[in-house]
Amino acid sequence: MERTTPISSCLLWLTLCLPMACDDVSQPQQARPASLILESSGQPLAGPAGKALDNPISVRILNERGRPVARTEVRWNVLAGSGDVEPDVSVSDESGVAWTNWILGPVLGEQQISATVAGLDPVVISATAVAGAPFRATIKGGNAQMGVVGDVLSQTVVIEIVDESGFPVANIPVRWSAGDGGSFLQSETITDSAGMASSQWRLGSASGMQRATATVLQLQQINLTASASPGPAVRLSSYPATLRFWPSDSIRLTISAFDAYNNRVEWEPDWTSSAPQVLSVVGPGLFRAGQAGAAIINTSINRITARIDVQVVPELNFVDISAGMYHTCAVADTGAAFCWGYNASGELGRQSTGASCIVPNPGQCELNPIRVPIDLPVATIAAGYDIYGYTCALTVSGAAYCWGKGGPWLGSVSSAPRAAPAPVNTPVRFRLLTAAAAHTCGVATNSMVYCWGANATGQLGNGTIGGESYSPEPVAGNFVFDTITALNKGATCGLTAESQVFCWGSNFARDLGTGRTESSLPAPTPLVLNQPFTRLGVGEGSGCAITSSKLAYCWGLNNVAGFSKLGNGSTQFVEIPEIGAHGLQWSNIVFGLGHTCGLDPSQVAYCWGAALLGNGWSSGSNEPQQVVGQRQFRKLVAGLGHTCGITLTGDVYCWGLNDAGQLGIGTKLNSLIPIRIAPPVER
Repeated sequence: MERTTPISSCLLWLTLCLPMACDDVSQPQQARPASLILESSGQPLAGPAGKALDNPISVRILNERGRPVARTEVRWNVLAGSGDVEPDVSVSDESGVAWTNWILGPVLGEQQISATVAGLDPVVISATAVAGAPFRATIKGGNAQMGVVGDVLSQTVVIEIVDESGFPVANIPVRWSAGDGGSFLQSETITDSAGMASSQWRLGSASGMQRATATVLQLQQINLTASASPGPAVRLSSYPATLRFWPSDSIRLTISAFDAYNNRVEWEPDWTSSAPQVLSVVGPGLFRAGQAGAAIINTSINRITARIDVQVVPELNFVDISAGMYHTCAVADTGAAFCWGYNASGELGRQSTGASCIVPNPGQCELNPIRVPIDLPVATIAAGYDIYGYTCALTVSGAAYCWGKGGPWLGSVSSAPRAAPAPVNTPVRFRLLTAAAAHTCGVATNSMVYCWGANATGQLGNGTIGGESYSPEPVAGNFVFDTITALNKGATCGLTAESQVFCWGSNFARDLGTGRTESSLPAPTPLVLNQPFTRLGVGEGSGCAITSSKLAYCWGLNNVAGFSKLGNGSTQFVEIPEIGAHGLQWSNIVFGLGHTCGLDPSQVAYCWGAALLGNGWSSGSNEPQQVVGQRQFRKLVAGLGHTCGITLTGDVYCWGLNDAGQLGIGTKLNSLIPIRIAPPVER
């Protein structure tokens, strides 16, 4: 008998089976994931350590038929490298893709993460963490070294280049450059795997601090320094001629050693003297002159010897001195005359072979006293007060000689300049001479005054104005003068035997103290103050007459650069003589262009006004400043900006401006204090 299947059993089978038989393959399936595939561009993953990779990491989930599986959870885990993932759990999208951002850890090299789906093996993803772009360069070695000029420094100079996270950056070019004549043996190097670049630095030729740079593109330049010391001495400085000193001079000599690059080498010379009785060594570089004579001193370093010839000259006792604008002359008791300073016009009495000067104008000058070639012994001397100067002198017999810039003031039959002394065209014998810019005057042995030269303002005092005289002419009035002074402004003043002051010549500024208003006074005119005077000091536009009580009555120009020349507590012009020179007692007063100096009753020097005053200061003063040294002077003279004096012992000291060698100290350096003139040199 046939069996019949119950209908209820068929319905159950359909319920279980139809869903499988009627599967719609066009819709995403929620079937079990069968595979997990890394989405890849085909390029190795790499990026800067500590930074997120440029693109997200993604995986695709597929079922067993290779169809995408959506809405499936993927867990992301860091396996190596201490990095991070964001998010650490993601869900696949309709295409079966899930993604995360991978932040690489702060270590270089391979790093790993995994993507895990339940029921499937995890996918391990690898990336290489590399250094980022150069961010900072630092010096790691070889900076601030010490070395010898021209040598390669012992330590290699090293710099390190790192990225923003501090990781070394390789393969970065570094350019090396040295200043001060130095160089690098490798001008460009490349950083290695440790981010290091290096080169060797050869120092330049100049001693002292040297500098170099390391340059990395797009980074700030790195500055390097090194201290360069001189090399071994190969040369010693020398003195060009024999050094000359006075007996008893204390002397400091400096001799320098130089390396092959002309750098000064520090050393302590060890001196010896061939004649200690002439020049003895008393300490390192210190000597004392003894008796007159010659000596040789020697020193050496590295078998290099320096020799200095020394001459100690006999003492000279100076008896007269005179200052021009830029030159000075003096006479010794031997009758020898000496001059020094500017010599553009031959005012020193011979052609100059000395130094070149640019002040007041380019020309020759003598920094040491040189002998004036006069065959006859000289008694007194007068330096003309002008830029292009001249000089006159009297022999012991009273004969006048002049030399220097050409003109009638030389007392010659022509106006040609004289490079050597020549006699003045006159039979008159004199006991005193004075020289200005363009005229000369002298007191004859009979105390009458004669003048010659230009007469544009009546400065010759012969009663006329204008013209010129090539030979001495008597001053009008038959006055008997003790002293006279010719002024650069074209005027002359004198003190008579009757103790009266007379002036003549230019009175344009009403600065002769006569109270007269005429612009020129062609004959001697008395000072408006009628009282006896014992000394007279006059200068450019100013004057002071000293009474028997040693008070000074002063007049004329007073304001120079805000300082008072007259010393009367004001800078106002003084037409009528009044007590000046600070109301103190004076035995003598002299005037420079902008300053005044005087000797007090004990013959100690004081100066005031706008100049280097000999007090050790570089500024002027309205108050009298005692000249350093408290020396007693027999006579003072003042030039444009310098002052000189003869001491009671017959020595000459000078101070002030020295741009033309007018101080006679062997250099062109100014002096704030008195310095004894150098011994004369032979020409």
